[in-house]
Amino acid sequence: MSNKTGILLKTFLMIVSLIFTVTLSAQIKKTVKLVEAGSLSSALTIDEKLSITDIVIVGKIDLRDLDVLNEEIPNLAYLNMEQADIIKYRLESAVYAENELPSETFMYNKSLKKVILPQSLKVIGYNSFMESYVEEVVLGDNIIIINDGCFSNCERLKKINIPSSVKQIGKDAFANNGTLKDELAVEE
Repeated sequence: MSNKTGILLKTFLMIVSLIFTVTLSAQIKKTVKLVEAGSLSSALTIDEKLSITDIVIVGKIDLRDLDVLNEEIPNLAYLNMEQADIIKYRLESAVYAENELPSETFMYNKSLKKVILPQSLKVIGYNSFMESYVEEVVLGDNIIIINDGCFSNCERLKKINIPSSVKQIGKDAFANNGTLKDELAVEE
């Protein structure tokens, strides 16, 4: 192989490598409109689940869809559910209420950075974001209850709005969040 051919081959391989790296690190955004709750998994391909970083969910969702968001989309950093409605779901003897984010939904999640919760949401379940890496949470104007431990040990949480509709903030809901607790001025 001539020196010129070797240089061309190395240059070609560097360009291919650069394109591959940029493609892998690119943000992939998707809006999904769900008519039927529990259908998010089938609305996304395996490649989409592995590559999506930003998603907007519109329509009816339930526990199954929330599990997909938390467990099957490993690079999800931005989640907008503002136009979604969480509906009642029964799993064996357990009943998950409508307009309630189930307990432990995003607990220990290490990829989510910003979450916009459904406008219709009224209750955030126990430990819903506990020990997650979430940095910003946007609550709708219908939130009434933020349950115990909801945002505890979210050391990266920098911004959250507490609407005037909130009537109850549970024990240790914002425990161990550095300066955020002081900024919220909540009594626990």
